[in-house]
Amino acid sequence: MPPDLTGAPEATETARRGSSRRAVRCANDMSATSDGHDASSPTTPSIGAVGDGGTEGARISPVSHDVPVAEGAAAPGKAHKAHKLNFFILLLSPVTLLAAPRWTASRLAGERLGWMYAWHVFMSGLIFLASIFFTSTFDGNWNRGTGPWQAFNRELEGLILVRSLSAGEIGFITLVLGGWELGLIIAALVIMPWGAVRERLASSFRHALRTIYLFLPAPVVLLVLLGLLGYWIDAAVAARNFEFKGVPPKAPPMPASLLGTPGTEAEWAEFKTKADVYQREMQEYYAAHQAAWEAHYASLPLPVRYPDEARVTLVFLAIAFGVRTLLACAGVARPPSAPPRAPTCEFCGYNLTHLVEPRCPECGESAERALGECFHAGSPWEHREARGCVAAYLDTAILALTAPRKLGRQVRGASPSSQWRSFVGVSLLLTFVATVMGFIFAILVGADGDPFREACPEMVAALICFGIGCTLVGLAESLVAALLIGLLAGWQTRRNLLPASMQIAGYQSGYLVLWAVAGALWSTVIVRDLDRGSFFQTATHSLGQDRFVLGMLTWWFLNLIVVLVQLTLLWRGTRVAQHANR
Repeated sequence: MPPDLTGAPEATETARRGSSRRAVRCANDMSATSDGHDASSPTTPSIGAVGDGGTEGARISPVSHDVPVAEGAAAPGKAHKAHKLNFFILLLSPVTLLAAPRWTASRLAGERLGWMYAWHVFMSGLIFLASIFFTSTFDGNWNRGTGPWQAFNRELEGLILVRSLSAGEIGFITLVLGGWELGLIIAALVIMPWGAVRERLASSFRHALRTIYLFLPAPVVLLVLLGLLGYWIDAAVAARNFEFKGVPPKAPPMPASLLGTPGTEAEWAEFKTKADVYQREMQEYYAAHQAAWEAHYASLPLPVRYPDEARVTLVFLAIAFGVRTLLACAGVARPPSAPPRAPTCEFCGYNLTHLVEPRCPECGESAERALGECFHAGSPWEHREARGCVAAYLDTAILALTAPRKLGRQVRGASPSSQWRSFVGVSLLLTFVATVMGFIFAILVGADGDPFREACPEMVAALICFGIGCTLVGLAESLVAALLIGLLAGWQTRRNLLPASMQIAGYQSGYLVLWAVAGALWSTVIVRDLDRGSFFQTATHSLGQDRFVLGMLTWWFLNLIVVLVQLTLLWRGTRVAQHANR
């Protein structure tokens, strides 16, 4: 029931000032709109204060909505100097991105998209030319190669030397370049929710595409580092058979009497005795040599002892580090650039400009609730200093899964906090641990004996790679889910809801931990039944399908259900943030 403000003049005047201040704050903190749907003028329209029933409330003077200057941005008089500095940073970005991604991206966040595209074209050309140079150098045969790389080199050589190209060659080159650009656009769409702020949707996409263009040389540097590490591993493996820290035992010489052929029975007896002695000496030599080799082998680093596992593990670690660097660049702080819009009701979206009564005329909610003063205080994770990290994490994860609409009322869509990213980091770490433990559980349940006894290093490498792969897949699924839900909800409300959808998806990343545990359980059950059970065997006779195909379809069906549940929870949480004023 709306509060009665028609009593004493002092109470009425106090309520009038309070409502006016709340309205001005809401107008100054308005959330983004993708096309200026309900934006009015460049300044906030006058908002009538809550009065005693009159049609004209106290007028609020227009409030300026100048976009704040980003921290570290150059003043107008120093634009030329700042441009030179940014260009210098851009030249060093392939290296500085790996060491300080946030610093590099924040210094280049204001660069024009055209300049970043030119940088992308320049670096792409260098990458292709470098690939041609190295492959032709290693192959030693530029014009007479017979492999696919040599054929690709010949086509690029023809393009560089402006030779006549056939229609098929032109089509192949166009297909390669078009696929390259399309892949970059898809990557920009995937990371777009991670760095979205209160701005137009096109601005969020331009920022994501600018980040992709900036990040492009970093994987090349990672590949070079991986190549150097691989070269060191190969050189160490090639030299490990000849490098003994101690002097290896020498083989005993063969007695000269064993080289001839005995003639008499006595000579045969002596020959047999000497042969038995020599055989014992050789066995002792082999045992000593094996002990020396094992001591030397144990002193070698793990990558030298297990080179194949080391290479694969390094590749997965490099991919994880590259994804972390890319998201750090996409999540740099940027000033909001959305046009102003009038304050709306948090429940129905009604325009509350010139509010006369202390309630929303459309849904009847009180003005204090409708203007959102009591909402968007932040998730429990944002108050973890007072609540404790463990309690705040559990409260936020449970709230995201059981009450997504309540969580949607707490997150800030117009002025989002970056603390949800730390929640995602903790959830991804827990997802990695849960995936590894689930994989170990599945192996121990499904295998006979102890599978880790003889192949421990190989198993450890497989666990690390499998855990990183599943964690990155879960992160990509959350990003895509936030993109789809944010675009769909934003299309219905004509606003950019990507900041809200990404925050809610980030706080729902605890769902990935449950997904990893549940996936390990049903994967174990399916594999064990395929190996020893009778469920899929009976289904094979009934449906006429291969049991392994049925097991795979069952696995995909269960994962599809998990994804649909996550999308539903994310949709419910994002929808309540569609009219958010802050």
